[in-house]
Amino acid sequence: MPTRAVSFSQGEFYHIYNRGNNKEPIFFERENYNYFLRKFLKYFTPDVADVCAFCLMPNHYHFLLHLTAGCDYSTRMQYFGIAYVKAVNKLYSRVGHLFQGRFKAKPVDSDEYLVDLSRYIHLNPLFARLVSRAEDWEFSSYRAYLDGGFKNSPDGSNASANGDLTVNASFVLSYFSGAEEYRSFVESYAIDRLKQMEEELWR
Repeated sequence: MPTRAVSFSQGEFYHIYNRGNNKEPIFFERENYNYFLRKFLKYFTPDVADVCAFCLMPNHYHFLLHLTAGCDYSTRMQYFGIAYVKAVNKLYSRVGHLFQGRFKAKPVDSDEYLVDLSRYIHLNPLFARLVSRAEDWEFSSYRAYLDGGFKNSPDGSNASANGDLTVNASFVLSYFSGAEEYRSFVESYAIDRLKQMEEELWR
């Protein structure tokens, strides 16, 4: 369950995130990232939540979710986390905690924060100097926003598949004229603002 009590509400947006114990890795090889996404999809199917943005980093993860059902999201996150940790511990013959406590959940309370958060999530690999361009990081939804690989889902929204995980970019992109304007927004970031967001998240 979340560190702070969060009342999850259907139709609202939430930032779900966590990091490794002592800031240590939670992914050790490429297949770990793929397995994590497949396992996440098991608990968060499209009828449960829209994945509006995500980024998996070596020692932490971010999801921007739009909740589409009235289910117990805390329990789903708990089961998801336990399942991933058990699999990793078994694979690498390790014991103990993998994550730094319970997952964090923060409601998105404004349109401005929604788009700012998507930018922050997509820029994580660039700030960590894992890539020279944010879209080059494989385990992020940013490429799906930009690469023109969008497909029309049954409800008419823009969605793009990252493996088996479908990213619904329509909520964020609705504030822009298209992918190129969104790219310009992401690349015109203010480093001080993003550092402030980083500090607020991990307090």
